[in-house]
Order: sequence, then C-alpha cells, then structure tokens
Amino acid sequence: MRVNKLLLASLLAFTASTAALAADAPIFKAVENNSVQAIKKQLDAGQDPNIVNMQGHSPFILAIREGNLEAANLIAKSPKFNVNHENSFGETPLMYAAISGNMELAHYLIKRGAKINKFGWTPLHYAASTGKSDMAQLLLSKGAIPNAPAPNGASPLIMAVKASNIQTVKVLLEAGADPKAIDQSRKSALDYAKEKNLKSIYELMLQYDPRKGIKPQK
Repeated sequence: MRVNKLLLASLLAFTASTAALAADAPIFKAVENNSVQAIKKQLDAGQDPNIVNMQGHSPFILAIREGNLEAANLIAKSPKFNVNHENSFGETPLMYAAISGNMELAHYLIKRGAKINKFGWTPLHYAASTGKSDMAQLLLSKGAIPNAPAPNGASPLIMAVKASNIQTVKVLLEAGADPKAIDQSRKSALDYAKEKNLKSIYELMLQYDPRKGIKPQK
C-alpha cells in the first residue's frame, strides 16, 4: 500500500510539473501578446500546438478567447494541430470557432475533419448561445443534430432563446428543432421565451411542431 501511495504521489508530481512546463511554453506568451511572428517561430521550431496551460487551454483556444483571430488561424494551419483536441472542459476548436462566429475558420476546421457532433455540449450549442445564425446554418448543413441535449439537457434551441436571437431560433426550427423539448429543469424553449417575455420568438415557435411535421405555410 505504501508503495502504491508513493507511486501515486510521484505520478501527481510529474503531472503537475509537466503542466507547469507547458504553461511556461513561450507560445502562450506569444498568443497573449498577439505576436504572430513569435507564434510562427515557435511552431516552425517544432512546438506542439496542442499543449495546454494550467487553465487547460491550448494556444488555439487561448487565441480565440483573447480575440486574436489571426493567431488562431495560424495555429490551426499547423500540420501538427489536432482539430478535435479537447481542452480540460471538453471544448474543441470548432466549438470556439462557432462561439466566435469565425466562418472562415469553421469551414477550414470542418474541412480538416473537425467533428460536428459530440457527446455533451456541441458546436451548435455554442453557436446558438451567442446568436450566430450563419454559423448555426453552416453546422446544420454539415449534419449537426438540431435537438442534441447538453449535459443539463438544454437543446441548441433553448440556448438560442436564452440569447434572445430570433434569427437563430428560426434557423433551428427550420432544421427540425423541437420547441417543446425540455431540459433538466423541466423547461422548454417555449417556457424560457415566456419567462423572458420574448413575444415574437414565442409566437414563432408556436407555429412549429416537428413531432407532427408541422411548419408554417410559406
């Protein structure tokens, strides 16, 4: 038992030291400074673009979070870049491209083989949560599941309603999103629209019932 405890302690110490070394990698500082030349220099020198810092973020995700889209594009085009690499929170590059609304980057990641659907939160949830209707349309055209449930049961439609974005709501409804699907709080997109007094969105959703194949007449 003592040997196992010592082994576990050694493994934990090694993991912590490895994470600390990754966090100190110059590429993270280059991303924070939005220094594209420094990032390119690091990548050309063989830097792994998939390493994560102490917060669990890769250089790509950090670049998106910092709003440094030029840096994100450069990192994504590295031959070693894993388009389906997940950070410590299960988030993928495509999810961050979706939430940023960067269509060019999303197209590139999808072309490289980025997964459209995944267990839990999906790129479509992220696009819907910020009202990125064009991004939602792109993801749906590539096979995104309109009624995919998040860990808390929320559908992309619920996220779009919470974002109060009627255009994204319409895009999802046209793709077959169910306004009556409920989350773990036993609330549907209709319930959230009513709570937020989103009359136009509420009335729009009433015209759709994918369970019966009902859509408004055009």
